[in-house]
Amino acid sequence: MPELPDVERFRQYLSATGLNKTVETVEVTDNRALADSTRPVDLRKALQAASLSEPRRHGKWLFARIRSDGYLGLHFGMTGFLEHFHGSDAPRHSRMLLWFEDGSCLAYVCQRMLGEIATTDDPDEFLAARGVGPDAMELDAETFAHRISRRRSAMKSAVMNQSVLAGLGNIYADETLFQAGVHPRADARQSGRRRIDHVHKVMRRVLTAAIQRGADARRLPRRWLVHRREPGQPCPRCGRGLEHMRINQRGTYFCPDCQPR
Repeated sequence: MPELPDVERFRQYLSATGLNKTVETVEVTDNRALADSTRPVDLRKALQAASLSEPRRHGKWLFARIRSDGYLGLHFGMTGFLEHFHGSDAPRHSRMLLWFEDGSCLAYVCQRMLGEIATTDDPDEFLAARGVGPDAMELDAETFAHRISRRRSAMKSAVMNQSVLAGLGNIYADETLFQAGVHPRADARQSGRRRIDHVHKVMRRVLTAAIQRGADARRLPRRWLVHRREPGQPCPRCGRGLEHMRINQRGTYFCPDCQPR
């Protein structure tokens, strides 16, 4: 599932391939990809003969200003991504195609139909209406501690709750807690300020490193948990077999020695 570092990569990709180009044709291949508040006719009206600029990421959402009016919003669900191409052969599972006057095309691809395409006048109001919390990379330690310490839940559930902070999914939540030495089931509300501050510091370090490496797991440090996400695989720190459990229906990997309960 695309998480904050992946969406930052999509933002950079959009900046390199799809900005300041006049949209000649807007093709929506499946209306189910549109958010409830967005109609196909409105999307076409907003984008036709317009161009995109000022891309902005917030958690798992990507926004770009539409030069004519408003913003285009993209959520990538579990399988979404952007692909820029030339020619007539669109990528499989393309849900929206923006054909530019220069003959190129930007495709929003989403196989499992769990992403969303939306238009909005104000991204901040749009996110607030959906209960999306602050971007994980923009939270200072004080605000992070305040929001986490109010949760009656496991620490992993707290950091993955998009209304608490936006951007972390399963992979980077596990990685953050592993590197912080915090058990995934640790009680967020009962965790002391020192532990919560440490989680915040590690989270920022993990996300920054992932962004710098283009969210490519193959380029992440070999000592990271991401390379060992199978039960029984040796912990990259202590060598003990990793364990697996489910928290809120999410598969969770951790080291019982390095992350004691």
